[in-house]
Amino acid sequence: MTLLNDFMFTRVPLIALLCNIFLLFTLLSAKKDSSIRAFMGLLTSFLLWTGGAYLMRQQIYPGTGFWWKVSLTGIFLVPYMYFLLVSAYTEQKGFFLKSVWGVGTVILVILNFFDVFMTTPVITVIDGETVSDYSIKWPAVFPVLFTLGIFICIWRMISKTLREEGMPMSYLTPLFVGVAVMMIGILINTIPEFTSLPTDTLSCAINAVCIYYAFYKKRFYALSQITSKGSMYVVSLVITGVLLTSVYHSVESFMERRQFGSEMNMTLILTVICSAFAIVIFVALNKLHDGLFVRDQVRREDRVHDFSVAVNSTLKTEEILQRFLELVQEEVPVDHVYICLYEEETREFVSDTSVRSLEHPLRFREDHPMIRKLQNSRNGILYADFRKTTAYKSMWEEEKRQLSHIQAAYILPFKGDGRLTGFVILSEKQNRKEYSYTELNFLESVVSVASIALKNASLYREIEREALLDPLTGLLNRRTLNKKLEQQFEKKASPLTLILLNLDDFSLYNELYGSEEGDRMLEKFAEILKYVFSADAILSRYGGKEFAVLLPYCDTLTAQRKTQKVQEMLASYIANSSGRIKKFLTFSAGICSYPSVAANAKQLLSYANMAVFQVKQHGKNQIEIYHNQVTMPESVQKEENIHELTSTIYALTAAIDAKDHYTFNHSQCVSNYAAKLAQEAGLASDHVEIIRQAGLLHDIGKIGIPDAILTKTGRLTPEEFSIMRQHVERSIEMIRHLPSLDYVIPAVLGHHERYDGKGYPRGISGEDIPVSARCLSIADAFDAMVSKRSYKNRMPLENALSEIEKNLGSQFDPELGKLFVKMIREGVMEVIYY
Repeated sequence: MTLLNDFMFTRVPLIALLCNIFLLFTLLSAKKDSSIRAFMGLLTSFLLWTGGAYLMRQQIYPGTGFWWKVSLTGIFLVPYMYFLLVSAYTEQKGFFLKSVWGVGTVILVILNFFDVFMTTPVITVIDGETVSDYSIKWPAVFPVLFTLGIFICIWRMISKTLREEGMPMSYLTPLFVGVAVMMIGILINTIPEFTSLPTDTLSCAINAVCIYYAFYKKRFYALSQITSKGSMYVVSLVITGVLLTSVYHSVESFMERRQFGSEMNMTLILTVICSAFAIVIFVALNKLHDGLFVRDQVRREDRVHDFSVAVNSTLKTEEILQRFLELVQEEVPVDHVYICLYEEETREFVSDTSVRSLEHPLRFREDHPMIRKLQNSRNGILYADFRKTTAYKSMWEEEKRQLSHIQAAYILPFKGDGRLTGFVILSEKQNRKEYSYTELNFLESVVSVASIALKNASLYREIEREALLDPLTGLLNRRTLNKKLEQQFEKKASPLTLILLNLDDFSLYNELYGSEEGDRMLEKFAEILKYVFSADAILSRYGGKEFAVLLPYCDTLTAQRKTQKVQEMLASYIANSSGRIKKFLTFSAGICSYPSVAANAKQLLSYANMAVFQVKQHGKNQIEIYHNQVTMPESVQKEENIHELTSTIYALTAAIDAKDHYTFNHSQCVSNYAAKLAQEAGLASDHVEIIRQAGLLHDIGKIGIPDAILTKTGRLTPEEFSIMRQHVERSIEMIRHLPSLDYVIPAVLGHHERYDGKGYPRGISGEDIPVSARCLSIADAFDAMVSKRSYKNRMPLENALSEIEKNLGSQFDPELGKLFVKMIREGVMEVIYY
């Protein structure tokens, strides 16, 4: 009975201490993350608990009281460490609760050193039995309540994980068992009759083993790590210590009988024997460990390394996946492997590579419960565990049957930058056994390497795509179309028809409506082309405002009909577009075919360009088919000479004069004032000439305004004023059909805009208004004030200048307005009266 009591009193705490030390050493070689660190913290608190209890019972210096407090410190740390462990294990965050429970634990530890909760135990020997006597004080209720609060939070975290995250209950069962055993051991130790029994330290060791097993089930480490170098040292020391304890007295007696010398010599000899024995045991265990675990592990690591080198030397997705499949088949006895990659077009994960071909490819939508689970999973998921989750239960029956049909056993994700790019499904093994930790770890390593290689291949495809396509419209760029054209000639595709579509006045469209609207228009035009032409057509954005369509095995008449369809759809889109003013956009198209007209690729492009040029010279917005009889002038001037432009302009102003003489005189004066203002402002001579011409044409649209409104003597009604405003748009419609004069449109369109943005038709403001329009605005307003009209008398010159000064920064450009007033007052500019 005495031996049993001695064993329970001293040996059980020692065994518990050694158990915790051993487990802690095995974790040193594990990959450190928040879960492993939390477990190591918990084991450290167990070490304080069991180590303090053992040293207290041995009454080691500095005494029973000190080691008692160390043991209680470990006990008080356990609930908080358990809280951190469960938080990491269930992958939940909660900084506030961690802080609250952490501060509370520190307070309890501090109070413990002042004997607030328990008295220091007194160890005595009664009738040969060692007894530990201590009493619990009433403040001990606070640590109990505190611990209860922590375990309530732990239970809530676990419940949330089971309910929302779908973690299998089998992962948490060892934790429950360990906590239950630990609590029972502590409660037994509080019963007076059992205070001497070390049930608390024993339950602590059992709890540590349960947690260790739970971590193994969740594959935080392999069981082979139990035989790591660190654990080999611990085992060697324990075995040596146990053996020496058993035979020490026998060896000592033997050496005394044989008279080995003095006591010091005997001690030295025993020390050498112990060291040699420990070394022999360690070497033997190490060789056993290498034979059982390391050799196979090294071989697999070499295979992973070779795979990494192979897949990182290629940028072809198909080759990467093929090497992946070969390696998996060689290392894991699996029946079937299915690889699913994400498709942007369908927003689905589709199987395109498999060991066994399927009648229909596997398809998983991106909101599939299994996909969401994989996205949030750190590693792969065992299908058997997945079936126990709420995510599986939320799947449709057809989805469940699909996975059951392929005998899914293990699913691994391919991830790039935290985003799921695909996954691999492994069926059951050929021997129908479960996947081992070593196999799972190997597969995860291979998938990790493959994920990086697939990401690089994807980036390469993206770069290659950007090199081939226009980034705005997604159509082929000019260089790629030229390559495609050469390829079609090499294939001898006949007939081969090329359509060039050049947007009319697109630079003007950009200037009037902004570059963003221009980009949207280009995208829309590309969409129209995609809609009209079949998948066989080769579509390209050939230039800034030019598109090309290459049609293999298509004749010119079919191409013409399709181009007319594009024309109709563009006109319909423009007509139905919203905006403050009516938009306009057309295109000029040229068509040429091989071999009926063009003899080679260069001729095909050249002749299609000539057809476009012909359309541009004859009013735009047409479709021209190039024929052999089409001839171009030997030299084509890009601009008309000044005499021809002036003749055209005066022909137009004469038409205005025939209808409204006042408007004719007004246009001449505005032209004169605006040109001189522009010249004085330092604008280039070409710009000044544009402003002069724009002044002559700025009211040309009044030809379309009814005479009753133009010559009315009284104030215009709101309806009449709205009609009068339309003269700006009418002017644009007339000028844009004169290719050599379309550069004056920005000035004409903006001469009724105000500097503060309250003008019309676009309501633009400040420097957004072209400088030519700002010059016209001042000249137009000034001439209107100093001239006599049917509904008003002439305003005195000084009043007119004061009116301009008063509206600087609101209606007029402040700098140009000041310059204009200065020119009038100093006589630089002569006022014209008519």
